[in-house]
Amino acid sequence: MTRAIALFITTILASTTCALASPVTDRTKLQTVIVANTKDNLRALGSGVIIGTTKNGLRILCAAHTTAFGGTLTVTTSDGQTLNLSERPQLIEGHDLAILTTSMPHGIFHAATLGSPDLTAGALHVWGHAGGALYTLSAATIQDLAPKISDNPHSGEFAIHCDTCTVGDSGSGVFDADGHLVGIVTGAIIAESGAVLMTVAESVSPLLTIIAPQSVATSTPR
Repeated sequence: MTRAIALFITTILASTTCALASPVTDRTKLQTVIVANTKDNLRALGSGVIIGTTKNGLRILCAAHTTAFGGTLTVTTSDGQTLNLSERPQLIEGHDLAILTTSMPHGIFHAATLGSPDLTAGALHVWGHAGGALYTLSAATIQDLAPKISDNPHSGEFAIHCDTCTVGDSGSGVFDADGHLVGIVTGAIIAESGAVLMTVAESVSPLLTIIAPQSVATSTPR
């Protein structure tokens, strides 16, 4: 079995959601952004989650591999504002995670509330851009809190079962039923047959407490 990243490189399709929509998922959608990496005529598409603000803009947590390829990174909010980066991406050593700092958007944006993956958590949901369609909402459950991953494992990885997660979901937030951010999708484990054995996410709560304690602000001024 091999690890595959969930980055999508193609033309962006229309927005889509599924029957999971609720006041909680409406809130977590507003915390989700599009992370685009454009180089020449290629555009790699992934997701990110707002984890806080600075005096200059938003702080976004995403999958580190989304920032590769040497292209131009932009962040687009759920209301369609496209923001440039104000700093170089902060890559988190030992993890497939990065923090982006953007220019200041208009309006108020709320940071995600952090949680931890838990086998008793029940239903989870994932906001991503599966298959290049913007803002796809997928149902998920915890599959394994300590999966055996031999191909470049990272500390804090856990596995979720998600039937509709696919390419384009790199950096997607994994949220619990209360809307707490418990992880970030970083890839999948694929069998030799091509079947997806597990979708892989990284836990974020202990990590962010150490590297980004300032990520507690909840909004930006209009």
